[in-house]
Amino acid sequence: MEENTSRTIVDFDELKETILQITAALSQMRLDSGSSKLLGSVISKKLEVYEKTLRRKLSDPFRLVVAGDFKRGKSTLINAMLGKNVVPTAVTPETVTINEISYGTESSFEAVLENGRRMRLSADELKRENLEKLIAGFPSPVQYIKIRENCSFLNDITLVDTPGSGDLMNAFNGKVAEYLSGADAIIYVISARFPLSLTEQAFLASSVLPQSFTQIMMVVNMSDSLDSIEDIEKISALASERVRDIFPDTRVFALSALDELCRRLEKSRPFPELSEYLENNFAAFESSLMDDILLQKEVIHSSRCVYLTKTALDDICMQIRRLQDSLNMGIGSLEERERELEDENSRLAQDIEDRKQELSRVIDKLELEAEKWMHEFLARLKTEILLVQGSAQTNELERHFQFYLADMIKQAISSCINVHQTEISDRIQESLKSVIPQLASDVYASSESEINAALPDVLWTGADTVMFFASDFLKLDEELGLLYVVGQAIAGFFRQNSLKNRQRDYLEPILSGYDSISAEIMQSLKNAYEKLKTSSLNRMDEYFKSQIHSSLESIRQTKIILEQESIKKEDASAGLEDIYSKLVNLKENLAEAYPI
Repeated sequence: MEENTSRTIVDFDELKETILQITAALSQMRLDSGSSKLLGSVISKKLEVYEKTLRRKLSDPFRLVVAGDFKRGKSTLINAMLGKNVVPTAVTPETVTINEISYGTESSFEAVLENGRRMRLSADELKRENLEKLIAGFPSPVQYIKIRENCSFLNDITLVDTPGSGDLMNAFNGKVAEYLSGADAIIYVISARFPLSLTEQAFLASSVLPQSFTQIMMVVNMSDSLDSIEDIEKISALASERVRDIFPDTRVFALSALDELCRRLEKSRPFPELSEYLENNFAAFESSLMDDILLQKEVIHSSRCVYLTKTALDDICMQIRRLQDSLNMGIGSLEERERELEDENSRLAQDIEDRKQELSRVIDKLELEAEKWMHEFLARLKTEILLVQGSAQTNELERHFQFYLADMIKQAISSCINVHQTEISDRIQESLKSVIPQLASDVYASSESEINAALPDVLWTGADTVMFFASDFLKLDEELGLLYVVGQAIAGFFRQNSLKNRQRDYLEPILSGYDSISAEIMQSLKNAYEKLKTSSLNRMDEYFKSQIHSSLESIRQTKIILEQESIKKEDASAGLEDIYSKLVNLKENLAEAYPI
């Protein structure tokens, strides 16, 4: 689709017919006895999954998914958008559900169970205290709760309220991922108290980024928990900065869903001094939602359908090319290649190990550079503390300093890794570009294979490094244990009202123990780089293994083809080429009619 969708017009009925023709062609390939023998069970199963996915996507209404970590106010935001209390809030892990909200002339509620049964609910039964008992008594777990509301906002769309994506909600992560894959647009909700935490960055990089959404909006909720408009704007800017590495063009809106819901329900506002500012921010969010998503929903939905179809065709084409390349080899050569791929001591395995060791040495060198930076930072920080000791007000120190200090240290460690992301990414990319074509060359005779041509599309990006740093380096607060102890000592000290000149006494525990604190910080930095190295090496290893696994699947299917007396090699080659040509033709027709 064109980047500027505001001028784009799409005939969805025409697009639907085009994609249905493609699914019919995929179905024919899968069901034809001759083709199915060539494709084998693995590719045939993929074809079936793609068919069902595309047909479902074509028939689904526009899906606007609201996602985010647990306790970020997603349900309250949805209620504010609808102007009424529709979905339950203040839920617990026992009562959390996926809620699908769509238009209905009258309000209705039903629980859709995993066994297929549907249970009618009342509005009162959706309340947390009642829902927990109901869920416990159902004959099967709840798949989702279907809510219908007479609200113009819901015309031609389904609004999806998802459970939290953090560690507490691990049991729901698979379901959330499934809803994300079927979404057309995303509203991602974070808290102003924890602006885009490392776990949230990891979720965006690992679960949202691969979906290639054209429209994502980020909401910094609970902005009314901050002290001033200046603080809200600082937090909003920080969230924008943190999301930039993953989604450079995402718009960020700082607002309070609770404040807006109270306004619409004509209840007293929680923080009247911020009410006008928060109301304007919510209006800006709604305006962008309407202009960039709701008024363009047919174009966006069409784009998602085209994207999913193209992805399916690209994947099947590459699988066919693997089979074609394997077929050019005799049984003896295939078995030899199979042994090489399975042999952990082969030349290829040794090359992969050498590349991993090289990356390990690079990250060790970067760690030494980071240690030098951190020593310089800690020296400057001590100088700053000495300046603060003689000038800051006691109440300001009490409220902010220990949190400021911890945040400065965490930010310094994060900054070291952020600076090194580019070099780490470049090294990983270089290794993949070197080894994967060699793998294709070792397994397949042709160096011009479709596999080689497709490689640059699946290499490492800066977002990968964000994801690995975020997902593995989540316990820095725990690692800075000594700083926490110092903070507790300070807090206890402030409970003693008999002391006077408290500025100096407040900071004395930090200054007197600064060498010990510095040593622990340096250890935390070392731990961070060790985790980054481990996760990077694991990712490289996983990627190589996935390529080897796919190659082995192709070899084994080719052996099955060649061992069938009813199929001649020449006929098999011609049959695969015919299937491949049909797929390429489908891709070209789709790209010509609907370029994205």
